[in-house]
Amino acid sequence: MGIGRSRRGRALLATVAVPLLIAGPFTPVAGAQEDGGDDGERSVLRVALVQEIDHLNPFTAIFASSTMVGRMTWEFLTPPSAEDATPTGGVAESWEPSEDGLTWTFQLREGMKWSDGEDLTSEDVKFTFEKIMNDPVAAEANGNYVENFETVSAPDEHTVEITTSEPQASMTALDIPIVPEHIWSEIDDVSAAETDTIDVVGVGSGPFVITEHQPNRLLRLEANEHFWRGQVEVDELQFIQYENADAAVSALQAGEIDFVNRLTPAQFDALEGTDGITTSQANGRRYTDLLMNPGARTRTASRSATATPRWRTARSGRPSPAPSTPRS
Repeated sequence: MGIGRSRRGRALLATVAVPLLIAGPFTPVAGAQEDGGDDGERSVLRVALVQEIDHLNPFTAIFASSTMVGRMTWEFLTPPSAEDATPTGGVAESWEPSEDGLTWTFQLREGMKWSDGEDLTSEDVKFTFEKIMNDPVAAEANGNYVENFETVSAPDEHTVEITTSEPQASMTALDIPIVPEHIWSEIDDVSAAETDTIDVVGVGSGPFVITEHQPNRLLRLEANEHFWRGQVEVDELQFIQYENADAAVSALQAGEIDFVNRLTPAQFDALEGTDGITTSQANGRRYTDLLMNPGARTRTASRSATATPRWRTARSGRPSPAPSTPRS
C-alpha cells in the first residue's frame, strides 16, 4: 500500500518533520492513498507510533504522542520557530510586555477561523487560559504555565492582556493549545469521556483536524481548509500504532507505513543503505510544526555525527526530515 503520489504530496514529503511515536497490531487502512483530490489523487502520510495516546483532550493530554497531535490540531499564541525555537506568530501576530514586565499585550491575527468556520477571537484565548487557571483538572497538562497569572482580559476581539504576579520569562513560549470557547464552554467536566470524542476535539485551528480515532490502532487527521497559513500540502495524516519499534521497522520495510523515528542504533544501522528507504540523523530539541512555519516548506533533512542524544529516523522512499522532540 503506497503513499499518494500527487505533486502536492511529493513537495511536502521531502521537507516535513513529524514527531513519531504508536502500539498494537497493524491492520492496513484500506483505500487511504487514492481518494480523489484536486489532481485525482489524495496525498496521505502514514506515520508509526510506538506510544499510546492517553488523551486527545488538550487539557489532560500528557504523553508525548498526544501533545504532538495537539500541536498539529490547535494553534498556539506564539509557536516556536523550527530553526532555533524563538517565538513566531501564531494566534498572536505581535506581543509586547509592559515596562515592569508584569503585563503582556498580545495582538491577535485577524481573520483566523476554527475548522468549523467560526471566528477565532480573544475570547477563545481568555477562555482557554482561565479554564486552566480555575479548574484543577484542566490544569493537568499545562497548569505550570499559568501558575503566575493574575488576570487574563480581552479588551477587544483581537487583543489579549495577561497580568502576572511576577515577571515570567516563558510568556512567549506558552505551550498551551488555544481551544474554541463555543465548544469547550459547553463541557462541565473536563475529565469526562466525551472530551476525547471527535465531536469535541474535532474542531481546531491548526494545519490538521482530527477526524477518526480507533484507540490503540489508528488516529486520522485531515487538512484544515480554514488553516490561516493556507492549504496544507498533505491531505491526510494517519498515525498507526505499533507495539514497539521493531514492529514499526518491519512495517516500514514492508511498505505499510512511510515514516518511523526514534530508532535504536542497531535498527538505524540495519536500515541504512536499504533500497527504497532513506535515513537521517539529527540532534537537539527541535520542533517542526508541519507548515505552521513557512520555512519548513524548503528545509531538507539534516545529519549530525555528534548528536547527543542522536535521534534516528527512517522513512520509505523519500528523504527524511530532522525529527521533533515533543514534551515527554
